[in-house]
Amino acid sequence: MGAFFIAGNDSSARWQALDAAHRAAGLALARRVEIGGHTLFQYRKLDGEGGLCVDTPDGGFACLTGQLLYRGTIGDEALRLYCADLAQNVVDQERVIGQFALLLCKDKGIRLLTDAMGFFQVYVNREGEIASSSFWALLELAPRLSIDTTGVYQYAWNGATFGGRTFISEIRRLPAGADVVFGERMTVGRGSAPPTPPRETAMSFAELVDTHSQRLRALFADLAKGFDGRLHVSFSSGYDSRLMLAGLKAAGLRPRLFVYGQEHDSDVEIARQIAIGEGLVLNVIDKSRLVDSDTASSLSRQKRDFIRFDAWKVDGIFDDGADAVDRMSRHVDGAVPLNGSLGEIYRNFFYIPDGETALKAVADSFFSAYAPGACTERFRAAAYVDALVRTFQEELHSQEHCVSRAQVERLYPLVRGRYWTGRDVNLNLRFGRMVFPFMQAQVIAGTEDIPLSFKNYGYLESKVIERLAPELAAYPSGYGYRFCDPPPLRHRARNWLTLFRPPSLRRRSYRLRFARRMAFPPYLGQQHLARFMDTEMPYMRRFFHPSRLHDPDAFNRVATMEYLFQRYNAQE
Repeated sequence: MGAFFIAGNDSSARWQALDAAHRAAGLALARRVEIGGHTLFQYRKLDGEGGLCVDTPDGGFACLTGQLLYRGTIGDEALRLYCADLAQNVVDQERVIGQFALLLCKDKGIRLLTDAMGFFQVYVNREGEIASSSFWALLELAPRLSIDTTGVYQYAWNGATFGGRTFISEIRRLPAGADVVFGERMTVGRGSAPPTPPRETAMSFAELVDTHSQRLRALFADLAKGFDGRLHVSFSSGYDSRLMLAGLKAAGLRPRLFVYGQEHDSDVEIARQIAIGEGLVLNVIDKSRLVDSDTASSLSRQKRDFIRFDAWKVDGIFDDGADAVDRMSRHVDGAVPLNGSLGEIYRNFFYIPDGETALKAVADSFFSAYAPGACTERFRAAAYVDALVRTFQEELHSQEHCVSRAQVERLYPLVRGRYWTGRDVNLNLRFGRMVFPFMQAQVIAGTEDIPLSFKNYGYLESKVIERLAPELAAYPSGYGYRFCDPPPLRHRARNWLTLFRPPSLRRRSYRLRFARRMAFPPYLGQQHLARFMDTEMPYMRRFFHPSRLHDPDAFNRVATMEYLFQRYNAQE
């Protein structure tokens, strides 16, 4: 299923228009059901797939949005098996693959559950009357919208908002593991977390290679059973796509590959070398050639993409149309792409020295890509960082301001994965079926305890690749060495420079990088933006000095919010 929304029957005038807009954008209605005082709308994906619905053992029925593979099955069979095991409280968490929201429906109400890690995002309004996988649906249905200042700055500078917050005060994001019941009113609880495997701190390097190789063998075996020859891999010259290909080869598959770039790019050259060596089909995608100038400037195309991309993307909603064309093309003839997002659970993502770490240092190092000079006096750097630290504490279930290095590692999937990567997961799953092998609870579990000395330089991940498919480790990589060889001194030295760069200096890196205005694409020019909004940006001028936004992506996100605030007459 591509999207759903649940709304009270007293708002029927608004949801009828919303339903028509969904259909006009290409999200076909799968079913509409009135249950109690609410109406559920379920939509297929943009490629026409989805719309899953099965009867449940309790006499009701279940719908699913997102993607679920369970015990090696997909579609109705996976949903039926999952619901049957859920009813008996015997779900095999090791065999659950996907990011999804599950809707369990009976005569008296609707129960909504999310995937264990909360990667599939669901939004609700503050009054508890509306829930949807679509942020745009909440914008359309809310009678009044007001601006969340912290959310504005988080989205502008990070490409996402964190915790339950969005840049609209009335729209909140459900927490991971949410268990929501729509009866006479909405109640939000927490489901039980999946069992956690034993901690891995006592394992030797060889034992860790064995453990994670076995986990991935099991996961890719289920993927092979469920999808067979339909899988194709988003490839690059790095670790994670190589690990996905190794897992699929270990499962007996020979997937197609696709790579982004131009002919002489490193990613393309290495992907071609591997494809030729392994006898695999490779598709090279140059996104700059996917659309013509008429499509790029089309008013109707841009408005349709506002809905397809659910009102906001991590890099902003304005573009030339290539993104939608590319995402749709991934699903031609039933193809199911694999994406290596979150593969850095096996590597040292934060590159902060080992030992107890201040959460403020984490915020300064990786979540403070902001330019104070581009903000008005409303921006308070200390308050901005404090809000991030509170999110970290909530995700870690801790009130401490200094945490262990293992807890810092947990923030990679819990914060970066859940809120930044998770947003793109939601959007991809609107277009069609897609698999994110490393965004699974059973794969992530315990990776925070892997010693950093094993994560550094991709040491562990390269050995897992070599264990699953030794021939793949022998090809060159974009890092300048083969994964079957130790990293050379020059590569380690570059990593040392990052490792020992203090947070105060990292915080200034963004400002130095964008000290001067970068070249902006035509779709961020005044002529294009004026077709959608007042380019004087009366809302955003309260928060930013637009002329000082030198980063095109940050400007795009600010323009995105300006468009939405003008369209929906947002209040402060």
